[in-house]
Amino acid sequence: MQSFHAKPDDRIRALLAKYPNAKAWLSGHTHSPIDAPGLVTRAALPGGRKIVAVNFSAIVGVGKTRDASDPVRSLYLTHFPGRMEVRFRDHGQRSWKQVGGRRVIRVEV
Repeated sequence: MQSFHAKPDDRIRALLAKYPNAKAWLSGHTHSPIDAPGLVTRAALPGGRKIVAVNFSAIVGVGKTRDASDPVRSLYLTHFPGRMEVRFRDHGQRSWKQVGGRRVIRVEV
């Protein structure tokens, strides 16, 4: 969903580009579904550098209107030296969800 992302996008990217030690852009409360493209990706910054970008979505509610049947989901991020692992938990189903065929998304930082 093109409009569900952290804004103002260009100003956030410019700010992150000023800090060479910044390794990840963590944003949230966008109400994106966990199968939205780019939920865990790399963001291009001015100057050509890329950093990990993780969209934490929202714990409840998907899309512009909330529905009683919307799932209650959390994103768990674990940081290790040189990498991050991202997992998605569906609290209603009491299960870990797969995203892109993977239960754990590992990204180098």
